[in-house]
Amino acid sequence: MANDATLINAVKTPLGFFVLVVGVIQAVLLAGMKLVEPNLHQLILIIFAAITVLLIILVGGIAVWKPEALSGKPYDVEILGHSIGSEVFYSFDPYISNLPDQERMEAYQSLLSQMESPGDTANQLIRKKIAAVIRERAGITSQ
Repeated sequence: MANDATLINAVKTPLGFFVLVVGVIQAVLLAGMKLVEPNLHQLILIIFAAITVLLIILVGGIAVWKPEALSGKPYDVEILGHSIGSEVFYSFDPYISNLPDQERMEAYQSLLSQMESPGDTANQLIRKKIAAVIRERAGITSQ
């Protein structure tokens, strides 16, 4: 019973739970080898290897496209918004830096109006943070 409690306490993230489930599935498959005919052992080992490879690919995909899902922690809106806002500014600014100041500010206002337009409420906080960073870097004081 103490080992069960230790095992459960060790699973603190989605990745930890994922590893536990994979371990249980593989243990059942390997234990099942004793219950089947010896000519099926090779099939069970192939299934074992296939599940392992598929799960490695799945975790790798999650790590690339949604890494915060593996840690169980949501992304920090402040840090992510500041980072994206800076990247957008430094990507956008060189293309409009040769414009007269008035036109440059109009370009930024157009970009900001898109960022601040009503839309997906789930992303509204991060969009506001990105817009604030762009506004700060561009030197825009009024909204």
